[in-house]
Amino acid sequence: MGVKGADTWSASEYNKAAPFVYSTEHTTPILTLLDPKPGEKIIDFGCGTGEVALGLSEAVGDVGVVVGIDSSQNMVNIMTPPARGSLSAATD
Repeated sequence: MGVKGADTWSASEYNKAAPFVYSTEHTTPILTLLDPKPGEKIIDFGCGTGEVALGLSEAVGDVGVVVGIDSSQNMVNIMTPPARGSLSAATD
């Protein structure tokens, strides 16, 4: 953040500069390490646009809960449509 309280993150620029972050090649090891189970309750701090949180949500299923939190409203605003439907997202 540049100016105190100003959200200077550009989600589209971030995704252009670091598309590998959300590739299956990079997210699969994270999800494997976390080993989410159906019914678990998970908080994803720094969820960004929700790609990893979406993978977690698929793993915990309808009986689990995933909450994504990010300090950037810009990142949450462009959250992928599938993530929007299955996650609770918050900023601040």
